[in-house]
Amino acid sequence: MHCVLTVLLTLVQLNDMMHAKFKKHLKEDVSAVTARLISHFFSQKNICSESGGLPRFSLWLRKNLFPLTMLVVTVLAFLLRFSLFSYESGDYQVYLQKWYAQIEQGGGLPTLRQPLWDCNYTIAYLTLLTPFAALHVPALTAVKTISTAADFALALSCALVPHLIQKNSRHPRLLFAAVYTGVLFFPETFFNSALWGQCDAIYTTFGILCVYFLMRHTYLPACALFGLSFAFKMQAVFLLPILVIMAVCEKKFRLRYLTAAPAALVLTCVPAMLAGTPLWMSYWPYLVQFSCCGSLSVNSPGAGMLLGSLPYPILKGTLLTTTLLFLFLTLALVLHHGGSLSNMQLLLLAACSTLCCAALLPCMHERYSFPADILLLLFAVSSRRKGDSLCCITESTVSFLSWMQYFDPKLLTLSGAVLSLLRLGCLFWLAARLWREFAPLPNTTLQ
Repeated sequence: MHCVLTVLLTLVQLNDMMHAKFKKHLKEDVSAVTARLISHFFSQKNICSESGGLPRFSLWLRKNLFPLTMLVVTVLAFLLRFSLFSYESGDYQVYLQKWYAQIEQGGGLPTLRQPLWDCNYTIAYLTLLTPFAALHVPALTAVKTISTAADFALALSCALVPHLIQKNSRHPRLLFAAVYTGVLFFPETFFNSALWGQCDAIYTTFGILCVYFLMRHTYLPACALFGLSFAFKMQAVFLLPILVIMAVCEKKFRLRYLTAAPAALVLTCVPAMLAGTPLWMSYWPYLVQFSCCGSLSVNSPGAGMLLGSLPYPILKGTLLTTTLLFLFLTLALVLHHGGSLSNMQLLLLAACSTLCCAALLPCMHERYSFPADILLLLFAVSSRRKGDSLCCITESTVSFLSWMQYFDPKLLTLSGAVLSLLRLGCLFWLAARLWREFAPLPNTTLQ
């Protein structure tokens, strides 16, 4: 009996051991099968495999990185500007708002048959305001919408220039996106348009495109774009020395191409003329601007600010003569050098010409350095030299601080004399670069 019980007890223990072992193997088998099923499922969905899933999304992201970057930068730049739309500058309250009200009350384009009250803005710019006035869009929104749209056109135009100069770059899209981003978030750009409500980005855009087409040796469109730039603001004349240099130095440049400039200016006045605006109104604003000046400097650092306490009638001729002498010596230096101009040389000349006019001419407002600062930014990006970058940063800082004086004089941390000397130092640096470039030592020319 005892033996039977012992056998039965042994069988029960063996049964328990086999059952436990079976459960263990069963769990292991279920785990293995589950892992295989999950792995198979994800591999079918191309999520964890090397050829799909996150890697495939990463590949898609890399493939579309350029348009996505442009889109994100554009949206963020617009949001930045939109946040500044509610600010009303003194220029807007005193001038732009009243002009817009006159256009709105007169029914749009027909209002431009006679000069607006105390208005020295061109027909081309006022024509842009007329559709908004006809739709009764608030004046502040209309003014800043036009200026903000010009910012994006300016950024695209600027991105074309280094892209053309460094056409053999290993990362052309990266360069294009970097310049586009830099111009949009350049403090002067969005302060000028979205905060101040000024239109400097419009004529600067056409000026940059003029330089771009000169680089491509398509001179007729370049002259037409210069005319469009001049149609929006008289300060586009700062680029006129470049057209003169090209007309003298480039064999393919024909003097008849220069007629495209006045033709483009008249073309911008055609809508107003169809509404009854006389032809003389197309040049009336320039006469008003030229005759209303009565001081050596209007908050613009430069030679005029340094001599600001001296009588204007006596020294205005001195400043004009100094500016013309500088530009003539530049032309003589280029002629002495001979040969065709490289793209970098043309960009250097454009930056030097615009900064020379802003720094030396009388009656300069603080905003008139805007094209020079943009061209210096493009030159610094294209040359990739520390000295050029330092010159760009210094000049931009001078401009920005002088602008701050308009918004709040307490924000101006440096005196006007210091800012003027810094700007003249930047002009001296560019003059030295011109000398080094066109009267070069061995192996010093820009490519």
